[in-house]
Amino acid sequence: MISAFEKIWQKSYPQNYLIKNPVAGALVLALFCFGVLMIYKPINAQESSNLPYTETMAVYCLSAGLTAYISIRLFKRIKMFSKQNEWNLFKEIVFIVMIMAMFGVIIYLLAFWLEPPSDRWNLATFFDSFKYAFFTGIVPFAFFTAINYQSLFTTRISVIDDSGDKMPLENKIQIRSKLKKEELIFYPSQLIFAESDGNYVVFHLLVNGKVTQKMVRN
Repeated sequence: MISAFEKIWQKSYPQNYLIKNPVAGALVLALFCFGVLMIYKPINAQESSNLPYTETMAVYCLSAGLTAYISIRLFKRIKMFSKQNEWNLFKEIVFIVMIMAMFGVIIYLLAFWLEPPSDRWNLATFFDSFKYAFFTGIVPFAFFTAINYQSLFTTRISVIDDSGDKMPLENKIQIRSKLKKEELIFYPSQLIFAESDGNYVVFHLLVNGKVTQKMVRN
């Protein structure tokens, strides 16, 4: 028996906008990280021996964006993440964590070239650099994942047409009257057409093989 928690993980979930659009993902990540570095100026962030602080941070952020773009394109080739119509919350979280892991490693390695020479080959420095990169970069991705949360509570059904063929899953359409406490709920495949009739809208629906009319004051 599948628990409610497992159902949430496995339920169909809209793909994160930044994952769906790698170019946008790269730009948003780069701009967000640059904004954070300019506003908060973390203590451990150092300027390059050849570049001032702003330009150094710009190189870091452009590298972050490029890393995100390449990672998204690369990971989408993996069978588990290749089909957008089979996306769910579990896949999305794993995908984002993988991107951030790549991001953290690249930022750590990039510091060897940008920052003044120092003893960076140690786990403490690696985890410190990885931690800041990971938790900064994950914010914009988490935001676009969170705005799709309502899909977890949307009722979805499988519709069977007259031929017995299974049709794609559908979201319910819910229409409320502006003036009365009237509500009409139906599935897209049931709608034949709608027409205006004075202060009302008449919906012609196919329900259980029969055409019915529903009126809503609107």
